[in-house]
Amino acid sequence: MKMFFGKFVTITVCSFVFCLSPVWSKNSLSTQPRPVEKLNEELIGTWEGIVNTPWTTPYQIKLTFRADGTYSSEGGWTCLGPKLLLGQYCEPIKSPALYYGTDVDSVEKTYNIYETTNGNAEGTINIYFETDTVVEDEIKEMRIYEGEMTKKTYLNFKMYHLRRYGPLSFSLVKKI
Repeated sequence: MKMFFGKFVTITVCSFVFCLSPVWSKNSLSTQPRPVEKLNEELIGTWEGIVNTPWTTPYQIKLTFRADGTYSSEGGWTCLGPKLLLGQYCEPIKSPALYYGTDVDSVEKTYNIYETTNGNAEGTINIYFETDTVVEDEIKEMRIYEGEMTKKTYLNFKMYHLRRYGPLSFSLVKKI
């Protein structure tokens, strides 16, 4: 935390070629629990940003949440494997947005936000694999907020595969 213009703010370090997280004051985030209906309304739309996993370099993604409870996803390029761990060059690979599964659209790709506490939501998201397998993963610490200085809407959440692997940390900006 640093003091700017009489307010404490957090500054997120930029990743890749642009910054995704805002400069925001601690007053710009709601500390009151929000009704699930309100959060689900705000979630609807297309979000772009970065996902950080324990196993790869951060990569850009796009997620679109729909009012019917389905979503679509588009992953980006990343690096993984022993060469990454050794700090050596590795050939980038295309990764699904949620690391697991596929970005191919399916009616099986659904989400459910079911609880809010202290301004954070929890829920589940179904990961679809092209073998017609669906795995339910856990969403934790979901928060939607408006950047005080940027006036953009941000979405942050963590995802745990099979409720134990991760977390995958998502930092996204809503697209208009």
